[in-house]
Amino acid sequence: MIGDRIRQLRKENNLTQHEFGALFGLYDSTISMYETGKRTPEYETIVKIADYFNVSIDWLLGRVENKNLIVIDKDNMPEALKNIGVEYLKLAMEMKQQSIPPDDVRKIIEAIKALKLEKQKDKKD
Repeated sequence: MIGDRIRQLRKENNLTQHEFGALFGLYDSTISMYETGKRTPEYETIVKIADYFNVSIDWLLGRVENKNLIVIDKDNMPEALKNIGVEYLKLAMEMKQQSIPPDDVRKIIEAIKALKLEKQKDKKD
């Protein structure tokens, strides 16, 4: 899978195997072996490729279909979002991708908060 993703990145950026390899200090024969699955890049090389093309390592490895790198800046995140949790943020992102209106997303988040409070009350009782 990683070979297919490397080939895709290379072609999307109109690079030859030689040009792609030169970006990372690799021979074009090495890139050819990556693309054909005869060889797997080392971890450091995978990180360099992901960083250079601004894609996620999970996408490169074939674990996810969305190649966009998602970085959450926790320092500038509103306090309300910090308290919700990563799982809910991921869910909200999925809802956005499915064109669910923001007001509906807010209602769902409020319902989740209410359920969390209810669980906390049940634990105390």
